[in-house]
Amino acid sequence: MSEHIAVLVEDDPEQMKISAAIIAEQGFRVIPFDAVEAALSYLESSSDFIDLFVLDRRLPMRIGEQAADELGDALLSEVRSSYSDARVIVFTGYTSDGLFQDAMKGSGQFPIRSSNPVDRISVLRKDQSIEFRRLVAEFGRLLQELDDIEISEDTNNRDISVRDQRLLRRVAYEFDAVSLRPTSLTGGLTGAQVWSCEIHQDQGHVANVVVKRAEKLPSLAGLQDLLPLSTAATTRASVAGLIGGGHVSILRLAGANARSLSRHMAEDIESSSDFVGQVSEALDRVQERVETVTLEALISPMLSWEKLDALLRSHDVPRPSPSMRISTKIGMRHGDLHVANIMIAGSEAVLIDFDSNCFGSALLDPVTLFLSTLVHPDSPLRGAGWPDATEIEANLGTDRFGVTHAGSPFFGATRQWISSRRSNQREFWGVVLGFCARQLRYPDVVADSDVLNRTLVIVRKASAILRNS
Repeated sequence: MSEHIAVLVEDDPEQMKISAAIIAEQGFRVIPFDAVEAALSYLESSSDFIDLFVLDRRLPMRIGEQAADELGDALLSEVRSSYSDARVIVFTGYTSDGLFQDAMKGSGQFPIRSSNPVDRISVLRKDQSIEFRRLVAEFGRLLQELDDIEISEDTNNRDISVRDQRLLRRVAYEFDAVSLRPTSLTGGLTGAQVWSCEIHQDQGHVANVVVKRAEKLPSLAGLQDLLPLSTAATTRASVAGLIGGGHVSILRLAGANARSLSRHMAEDIESSSDFVGQVSEALDRVQERVETVTLEALISPMLSWEKLDALLRSHDVPRPSPSMRISTKIGMRHGDLHVANIMIAGSEAVLIDFDSNCFGSALLDPVTLFLSTLVHPDSPLRGAGWPDATEIEANLGTDRFGVTHAGSPFFGATRQWISSRRSNQREFWGVVLGFCARQLRYPDVVADSDVLNRTLVIVRKASAILRNS
């Protein structure tokens, strides 16, 4: 069970003693400070998950110096911006500070179970000890309710950090659940945590969902709204509060025993082509328009030209011209279509993780699906020895690539999808260059010499073809 931490900043020794005792009664570990400088120093260096701040508004910068409202307000401002999920109680010693209390109203709420919000910031006078005790007790009970929820071990045998346990409990709490069983999936391009979860109430199993941590609220419109309901795991809810900042998207997932395409390929590579066909058929229906764009614009959904240029320079790869013109079909794309973002529910392929939605080339999704199997850490086809430089130089970009490999059914299906969407050579190699150059940013690629060398061979080939086209 996680420890709950409260930071108390108070320069009055007697008030410090009283407040610390009330906070500790509710099970918090109290970290006290008597001046702003010491508190800020702790906040700058600490990685603690802080649940509660109790701050005096009138504080000195250092003990023994003159206290001022402005110093306490500066500390509050830092807490509000850096600890967006922390509960904050501010003490003011003056009845004339009613205007300050009014100013703090509407500072934000924790949308606990959506219909029962909790104020994030409360302002009290120092003579409101009964009200202070009540607020701390209510918040302590809320945290205890979260701790009481059972989180089973990850069925993929991956460790669940203390913060991730809090995140998963917060999801279960939204469903008024008593337990949650997670199966870790993958982080995609953003590195965010993703789980498939079974949710249980007292009476039994009530839901199967995909849970993904995000840094912002999902858009109300996107690719998921353009696809058939059976193809896209649309956002069922978005929750925030008490999870270390950010947001959690809860995605609809029909059926039980769902697994990612990456896991399915490890067990049954032969049938993978059927699911690639389902995905391509759904995505190819999205409306698009023919445009002529620059190479810089073509790769912009993957990374900026400045970042691509710096990555290529760091590996001594010659750069093609960013202003070369390329014809393509522009439409709404998934943007991160690797094999772990395709879930298999029964006999249906269902897309998840729409955070990277963008307008891009018709080749963005099929090339990502094709090449991500060579670099993605969850891909069963990532490994040493294949494809080597000879295979890449001779066959990448042709119908011969992968025909002798165990993953031939998958490569055949994705090659067919690419061929049906490809407008010209520049478009294909431009998207290949953007995708593989982006991989050079990821530690797991750079740390694996086989994967890194393979990626660099592809990057050099793509750049050379573009420069000579």
